[in-house]
Amino acid sequence: MRERGGFRHRLELWFGRLNLKRADLVLACSHRIACLEAGYYKVHPDRFSVLFHAFDREADPGFLIRAGDHHDGYFLVVGNVEYLKGFDLIAEAFYRYRKNGGTCKLFVAGTTGFDDPNPQVQKLLKSQGVQRVLDEFGMDTINFLGKISKLELAHVRAKATAVLIGSRFEAFTMVAGEAFLCGCPVLISDRTGWVDLVERYQAAKLFSPYDPEELANAMLEMEDSNIRRMYASRSLLLAEFLCSEELAQKTVKTYISLLEI
Repeated sequence: MRERGGFRHRLELWFGRLNLKRADLVLACSHRIACLEAGYYKVHPDRFSVLFHAFDREADPGFLIRAGDHHDGYFLVVGNVEYLKGFDLIAEAFYRYRKNGGTCKLFVAGTTGFDDPNPQVQKLLKSQGVQRVLDEFGMDTINFLGKISKLELAHVRAKATAVLIGSRFEAFTMVAGEAFLCGCPVLISDRTGWVDLVERYQAAKLFSPYDPEELANAMLEMEDSNIRRMYASRSLLLAEFLCSEELAQKTVKTYISLLEI
């Protein structure tokens, strides 16, 4: 079985590389992601072009709901509970955060949690971190909100202590961009495509998803109103760039060049 799995992996790798080499141009959401994909598929980095995602504040009424100084004492995770998004890693860090004196809860939007029929969700909810949180701090410490509307999500996001993105890997996540537009403090994994922009604007707290102590300490920091206010203001600076005419024009120019190839 192991040998067959290895062959399938090599075959998928070969097809992936072939597609990249045949493409006129390959778009990536950051320089780091471009280099990672170039190395993984053994394709020259010159074949990649970086295209940051432009946002429009008028695209969603929820973007007008800004986070304020007051928060209701919970970290918000948005999206499916799955392996790549690192929910088990988040839970382990959250357990250590609570053991170290943290008082906030964990809210998860996108799944009903223990009622979700998805086997992957059920497997991750049985992870050590999740079970230790529930056993030591109670079932209401982790709240599963289910699939809610964008407007409902905007209201929940505005009252969060911070939005938490703990992915093992994610090239681009809309969750981060939407949080920046609303001036929300963000804790984000350094394995995502947002690292370049976050570092440029110091717009969020970066952490390694594989270091639970690092994330636990970052969560404790967010309980400090001054630190939270600092990240909220910097997230809005990044939001200005995401909605800027400069970025919009670069996006249009890239797509026009693709049409001309």
